Amino acid sequence: MKEKKYTIVAEAAVRILLQGSIKDLTYTRLAAKAGVSRAWLYKYFGKDPAGLLDFVVDFFGRQFAELDAQHPNTASRPGVSTEAAWLGEVVTGTRRALTDLEQAPWLMSLFFKYEPTQTILGRRIRLVEEQWFAHFIARMPKSLRSGPDGGRWVAEMIHSARLGLWFRWIKPEYRKRISIDSAVLGFEKMVRGFSEMSFTRSV
Repeated sequence: MKEKKYTIVAEAAVRILLQGSIKDLTYTRLAAKAGVSRAWLYKYFGKDPAGLLDFVVDFFGRQFAELDAQHPNTASRPGVSTEAAWLGEVVTGTRRALTDLEQAPWLMSLFFKYEPTQTILGRRIRLVEEQWFAHFIARMPKSLRSGPDGGRWVAEMIHSARLGLWFRWIKPEYRKRISIDSAVLGFEKMVRGFSEMSFTRSV
């Protein structure tokens, strides 16, 4: 029950942040939006407003990580053995992320609104993003991590392609024009191009 209420509160906090700004995330507004008492919020988050922001960032970080969750067939391995298998995993993960974002478009809306900013939320989101990079690069095949940048370039390119796709996918009008199969196919072609360019740079 508490976990369900946590999710309701987190989503209400995100709506406040999307409709306004960080200063609008107050206990009074959040209690009203989430349908809980301020006493409940004080009990679990303390009376310092920074506690609310920490909670939102933690919630965002867990949801963001889920967009790139490992496939059950490869989760037990520290790295994918072949480039082809890794590319397949990236494409599969991206397709899964598109499906998830249809249900939770707020996730990337929050990212796009605050990531470029110098606010505390923007800085924390960038930290979550850096953690994603570390995880993503660690799972890349050695052939793509052998260059001087250790795979950062190809990770940046793939991440940029994903962000562009996600930015459009969270808009219902875009999904009416483009099927998920077409979107994933276009993404896969870009990823293969990035990996081939990276291999050429490393030899």
